[in-house]
Amino acid sequence: MAARRATQELSFFDAVGYPLVARAAIWARDASGDAIGLYRDAMRRRRAAGLIWDEALWAIDMAIVLGPAEPEVGAVVDGAREILVRLGATPFVTRLDDLLAGGTDRPASASARVPTATPR
Repeated sequence: MAARRATQELSFFDAVGYPLVARAAIWARDASGDAIGLYRDAMRRRRAAGLIWDEALWAIDMAIVLGPAEPEVGAVVDGAREILVRLGATPFVTRLDDLLAGGTDRPASASARVPTATPR
């Protein structure tokens, strides 16, 4: 019974795009693959499942990883901002606006590497 439920839950996570968004972030960081295409597909799946909160959060992630200047990212961010305003998620709207204005969450360039921890 538990194995069946776990399989169903994993199928749900796959269906709504969790693995896609993880792969998109890695591809964007490494400047390999079609990160924008993966984000687009993952967000389409979230929208189809009615999960607009996750869609908006993934748009923020997309803007951080790819940079808000990327044309397709700009359109996604505009939609995410509308969702966040409609939900009354003021701190997230502020975070997104700061990102767009070049605030503390500076977008990583596509070739930037995520620092790794050094052993002590």
